[in-house]
Amino acid sequence: MVDQGEVGAACSSGNAGIIARSHIIPLPRPGVLRQGIKWLFDPEGPFYIKPRVNLALWSWLLRFGLACRKAPMVRSMRLLSNLIESSLVLYEQFASMGGPEFHFGHKGSPALYKSSKGFEAGAREAELLRPYGIESKALDQAAVRELEPRIQPQVVGGIYLHADAHLNPFEFVRWLASQAKSKGVTFLTWTGVSGFEIAGNEISTVTTTQGDFEPGHIVLAAGSWSPRLDARLRLALPIQPAKGYSITVKCPNQDHSVPLWLSESRVVATPV
Repeated sequence: MVDQGEVGAACSSGNAGIIARSHIIPLPRPGVLRQGIKWLFDPEGPFYIKPRVNLALWSWLLRFGLACRKAPMVRSMRLLSNLIESSLVLYEQFASMGGPEFHFGHKGSPALYKSSKGFEAGAREAELLRPYGIESKALDQAAVRELEPRIQPQVVGGIYLHADAHLNPFEFVRWLASQAKSKGVTFLTWTGVSGFEIAGNEISTVTTTQGDFEPGHIVLAAGSWSPRLDARLRLALPIQPAKGYSITVKCPNQDHSVPLWLSESRVVATPV
């Protein structure tokens, strides 16, 4: 396992730790293109991509636009549903092995709305999820306050999504790494991959800052850095980095330890 930093120190610790069984509706969908374009060029928006003269970026934007249709959306929902459902089964298995170590919880999560329009849109999305076995419950203002008294009065309601689970992502990745090490996996941290040597149609050598390796199999899992490496492999992965935010704060009271989706702001607050 070659990592350019420390295990779990990048996106593995900066994400919300949600196993979002309920979130199978992809970002590209009918009607989102206009809003998506606004977000793209808003530095403080949830979908910001720095504008630049880059063929790969504009090719990606074209693919995004073509995906904002009903048929691609439905196809993606089916695939995402199967993928996340299978993932949740694996997380449940991991939790039976070490759940207390990474604070796994399968209690669902409420999506909260500040406007009646947003609440109604959330209810419509919840109906789209039912054919995939994803159940939910509408919450009025009183039910939201009962769930979490600290929620501000401007929240008009919510949709409780029963299928979601959550964990502490940093602790989970560290635990997973410890399990892998116990089975003989070697981790090379602070090690960068600088290139590959190709023999025929196979990778014969991986060049790193800590020496060269002759692999049997390779999994390229570098996230937004993958395109920097796939060019050497004559691949063309349609990946573009987008701006995100993660803030960790201490909370004096976590009696209601479920994630809260602030839907209209595209923010999630997760107890860890």
